Amino acid sequence: MVLLRRALPLAAFLLLLFISFSYAVEKAYKLKIEGMHCKTCVYRVTKALERLPDVKEVVVTLEDGQAVVWLDEGKDKSYDELKQAVSDSGYILNGMEPATEADTGQ
Repeated sequence: MVLLRRALPLAAFLLLLFISFSYAVEKAYKLKIEGMHCKTCVYRVTKALERLPDVKEVVVTLEDGQAVVWLDEGKDKSYDELKQAVSDSGYILNGMEPATEADTGQ
């Protein structure tokens, strides 16, 4: 019985810790990119964004002139960081907003 009284607070703490890690928020941004006109453009923008630290996944679509960038859990990127990566690949970042479920397919 004494052992049970000591184990319960530890079990409750571990449960709360597990729950907090389970609900870590993954951030995703939708970027509007100007100047892409072919598959090579898509490739260049994709690679430039993938090289940034904490970027988990990138999907660039030529038809929409957009990219969705997923970040590692708990991480964030500024507009300027993303703009610089797009600019270094030869294109223009013309807008950034949080991605919606429709954008991410989730």
